[in-house]
Amino acid sequence: MTTTLMTLLCLGTLPKPRLWAEPSSVIAYGKQVTIWCEGTLGALEYHLYREGKTEPWDRQTPLGAGNKAKFFISYITEHYAGRYHCYYRSPAGWSEPSDPLELVVTGAYDKPRLSALPSPVVASGGNVTLQCGSREGYDKFILTEGERKLSRTLDTQPNPNGGVQALFNVGPVTPSCSWTFRCYGYSRNYPQVWSESSDPLEVLVPEQEALRPDVKMREMVNGKPEGPEQRRVFTWLLQPFCSSGTCFCVIPTCDLHGTLPKPRLWAEPGSVISLGSTVTMWCEGPLEAQMYHLSEEGSPSPRESQTPLKPGNKAKFSITSMTERHAGRYHCYYHSPAGWSEPSDSLELVVTGAYSKPSLSALPSPVVATGENVTLQCDSLHGFDRFILTEGEEHKLFQTLDSKPQLNRYVQALFPVGPVTPSHRQTFRCYGYHGDKPQVWSHPSDPLELQVSGGPEDPLLIPMESGPLGGE
Repeated sequence: MTTTLMTLLCLGTLPKPRLWAEPSSVIAYGKQVTIWCEGTLGALEYHLYREGKTEPWDRQTPLGAGNKAKFFISYITEHYAGRYHCYYRSPAGWSEPSDPLELVVTGAYDKPRLSALPSPVVASGGNVTLQCGSREGYDKFILTEGERKLSRTLDTQPNPNGGVQALFNVGPVTPSCSWTFRCYGYSRNYPQVWSESSDPLEVLVPEQEALRPDVKMREMVNGKPEGPEQRRVFTWLLQPFCSSGTCFCVIPTCDLHGTLPKPRLWAEPGSVISLGSTVTMWCEGPLEAQMYHLSEEGSPSPRESQTPLKPGNKAKFSITSMTERHAGRYHCYYHSPAGWSEPSDSLELVVTGAYSKPSLSALPSPVVATGENVTLQCDSLHGFDRFILTEGEEHKLFQTLDSKPQLNRYVQALFPVGPVTPSHRQTFRCYGYHGDKPQVWSHPSDPLELQVSGGPEDPLLIPMESGPLGGE
């Protein structure tokens, strides 16, 4: 039996654990980072996986009598960058995978330069363009605000003076918003390996009041002058939200007791949707939420805004006919009397049917003896960068692998499955996609059913690996 993660599929799926990084998921080269996986008190063991690998990156038992495990990196390099998931094992079997954690390493390349056009001093209500540029051949630039809060990601364009650039539009600005920006560059082949950050750039808005903007905002929230013992937390995003003639300084979080809890975002009937089908995204926050925003990563402003369904604590965002342009990574926020919330965990909305289907076959045969292994070969003449293998009629994610070129112009991936037992009959499909569009998949291959012969009626153990799915 291999050491690959084995998932028990006879009692139903256990709740997924929570995965996060401290001090952050964006770490400078050479620094330390701790990755935490939190499950249930009955968990016996935790596995941490990096996408594209079939073996666990690390295994840990829970700390003491607690419900979480600690995975420590003492000196981070680009080799640790990537997308991670964790699982836990309890007496009832293996859990669902956690939501993905993208571990980013900065400092791998020379820093780009960031400047404001025409000037970093902007009149109230005006706009400014932030230019991120470099002589390095980056594919994308990322603009961040404050303590590396992700603001926007744009493809690079040729700079008339040489090198590449991206132009980020910011505004309208107001005196109550003070922003400090940095930008990074990266290659699309290594999206979690960033350059050094640019030098910080502060956008200044001349004050029109004698009070400092942050104190003025605090007094507006609190209703009285701020004392030295009082503390407020402020974070800012880029674009305003306007409704019925009223505009908010977007997205200000004026939280009297620290950052508001993040909402929960999921998709129905699922986050993998075929072209032309309908999908509904739900954002759930507290009962006091007054407005919900849905944002797509890389977009400068909210994709849609909704008031909560009455009575209730969630908002509904519907797509009646799914297309490639709807595929992507989404977050949602809510606004309450206490301010704006943290963003939700990311939801990756995948569209299938954008390319012709690959072929799936079993080597040496789809008829497998109990306790034996089998290799599933997914291949295509279409030059896909990666293949995804799914299992069952619900297309449960099984494993994701890079494609390998073959002499006959095909690309393929070989998925190991096993050891198998006769208690389940498995049906597999595979999809292909390109690295620059990880949420746009091909049609599924024709289904392939494994037939297991001989042996006792034992629970089926199969390897499981995660790919670019998010949400629920």
